[in-house]
Amino acid sequence: MFQQKPIKLLLLLALVFLPFCDGDSNSPDTSGAWLIPKSEIQEGGPGKDGIVALTNPTFIPVSQDNYYLDSDLVIGVQIDNFIRAFPHPILDQHEIVNHTIGDTSFALSYCPLTGSGVAWDTSGFILDNTFGVSGLLYNSNLIPYDRETDSNWSQMLLLCVNGESIGQEPLIIPVVETTWKTWKELYPDSFVLSHETGFNRNYRVYPYGNYKTSDSLLFSVSNEDSRLHKKERIHGVIVGGETKAYPISIFGSSTKVLNDIFNNLPIVVAGNTTKNFAVSFERELDDKPLYFMPVEDEFPVIMMDSQGTMWDIFGHGLSGPNKGQKLKPTKSFISYWFAWAAFYPNAEIHGSSTQLSHTSFEHKIEDPFSRIQTREFIRSRIGARLLKEWWTLAKKTKLVPHAVNGVTLGLRFQEFPPSSVLSELGIREFDVLKSINGTELKDLSTLSLLFTELKNTNRFEVEIERYGRPLTLRYTLK
Repeated sequence: MFQQKPIKLLLLLALVFLPFCDGDSNSPDTSGAWLIPKSEIQEGGPGKDGIVALTNPTFIPVSQDNYYLDSDLVIGVQIDNFIRAFPHPILDQHEIVNHTIGDTSFALSYCPLTGSGVAWDTSGFILDNTFGVSGLLYNSNLIPYDRETDSNWSQMLLLCVNGESIGQEPLIIPVVETTWKTWKELYPDSFVLSHETGFNRNYRVYPYGNYKTSDSLLFSVSNEDSRLHKKERIHGVIVGGETKAYPISIFGSSTKVLNDIFNNLPIVVAGNTTKNFAVSFERELDDKPLYFMPVEDEFPVIMMDSQGTMWDIFGHGLSGPNKGQKLKPTKSFISYWFAWAAFYPNAEIHGSSTQLSHTSFEHKIEDPFSRIQTREFIRSRIGARLLKEWWTLAKKTKLVPHAVNGVTLGLRFQEFPPSSVLSELGIREFDVLKSINGTELKDLSTLSLLFTELKNTNRFEVEIERYGRPLTLRYTLK
């Protein structure tokens, strides 16, 4: 259930010195050792359990609900074949829902101040597997406490920061956040949390006024970052301590898929601004990288991989060669930008020009399924990488003729070394190389033209076919 996090030197120092640091006399009771600064922990107002968490509330079929609005956001969970939706109007006033499906118990927490929702597997607790609202905040974010040990957990740090379980990380259950309208299109036969919770509440009244759109905050945070609007909703991904934000606004009116490599991990991020969702997964299956393209109007399917498998929004292979497989979800969740920047300073923002200095390339067009992609790179750097990786490429790259009705139409990458110089050039596994500067590639010998062009020109074009669609790669060498 929970994973013991190795305590690094910084955390060890925190355990040693924080008990001797005097906080503000008006600050909340923060006795004991904490892994976050005591001086930055604030009282949210109602006190411990002043905001009442729900435990095993009633769910009704989606088709029977007439309470929620199409524009309401919901957080969805799938465990085995059971699918549940948790609407924001309920979460805004209760913040935590403890629920059990089959043998899996979990706590779904949502912080309306930071716009962040996560679900933690609590099946491993013995006496009490539920969480409550501590009434404390850090960086404006909810601090839940577990009723088994009375330990305090930072929701957005995904870490127990105080108490008997200090240093432990929760086991995350992947969630999907989207609008009620989209959820009904995705899973019309699922169940939704009923507004009849047993509490006399008007859940149609949002308790924080214009907070969702305002640039102001109710509580201070340790770091501010003006690169995005404070309340811009982003899908944040954490890989090996590094973080990257994908604003939901970048995906557009149709589903878009980003085949990305972040901190050396191949991931796929799929999103749709109009449908209001973003999800991400590791895109290696059986140690081989997959490449994805979007699928429209086939909910719950949102994308197809390079082998022809159709994948749903929770990462399940529903048809094709990988049917029955499941993509590993990334460590990620949606939040407001100001909150992500407070917890993860200097986070990379996808598509931001300020984040490109560490690569040899400047990507002019980032969508891997655009008809034309334009790239600039430094000749000496790419040349050095080609020389360094030559033998690896020779051993691990497999090119075979691509023929249709007995006619060779190019060369197809059957095997491909991930994270190689070819990836930076924009080449993907299963791409068909058709021509270089108009010269058709009929056999392996003509491939040497690619390297000739690299040495003798400042601009060239490579025509390829990707998933049956033509694509032009235009390069400028500096």
